[in-house]
Amino acid sequence: MKMKSLEKRLLNLETIVLVLLFVFISFFGGMMNLTVLTTNDGRMPVYWEIDSTKSHFSFQNFDEVQNPYLSDIFHIGNRIFSLGDLITITSLIFIFVVLVNYIYQKRKLNEIQN
Repeated sequence: MKMKSLEKRLLNLETIVLVLLFVFISFFGGMMNLTVLTTNDGRMPVYWEIDSTKSHFSFQNFDEVQNPYLSDIFHIGNRIFSLGDLITITSLIFIFVVLVNYIYQKRKLNEIQN
């Protein structure tokens, strides 16, 4: 009986730690995007040919912008992403997976206990 209680506490602790870790990583990805935005006059540089808008502008040479490796340089399908976008999206997916796993494991422990 006490073992199940300990298992539940460890599961809760593990989930909290993992979620906080991925929230921090997601925050880090957002800070990467904020860095490139603030160093380029509030607009995101895009390393592909696009029509310039209020929030994005196109560049062809990495010397034209500041922090070019943090700008939108990854072309995946018909979308364009920055390193910060990919880190943020990936960490949010991992948060979802951790929470789904937590719910599954908690139900499994409850079934075993009953």
